[in-house]
Amino acid sequence: MQITTTRSDLRPPVVTIEASLHNLAQLGDCIDKRRNIALPSFQCDDPKLYSLNEFHVVELPGDSPLRMAVAGLQLVAEGGAKALDWLASYFADLSVSENFYHVHIEWYEEHPYLAENSAPLIVSEIG
Repeated sequence: MQITTTRSDLRPPVVTIEASLHNLAQLGDCIDKRRNIALPSFQCDDPKLYSLNEFHVVELPGDSPLRMAVAGLQLVAEGGAKALDWLASYFADLSVSENFYHVHIEWYEEHPYLAENSAPLIVSEIG
């Protein structure tokens, strides 16, 4: 699994998750159980990208919307229980999908769970 983000002035930065279906299931499970995980480190060949080395889950009180953010070398998913449960089930569903190759998880007006300032996620299946 590789999680990278852009080295630019984009705010919020774009986050790319390249993972096997098994790794996506693991991410969903970590979110569901509100556990943080270390990510495998790797060298980015693209100088415009850098590798993130931790995934943190923060449950906020109430119905807070989901905000994906980059903090240092960490990808942070923070939000209320409903929003985190949605993301956990989304990754779990992707992990068993027969037709999944690439999706974008981005805020749009009236999105039921994502915060407007959430970093866009690009999720791709690898080997």
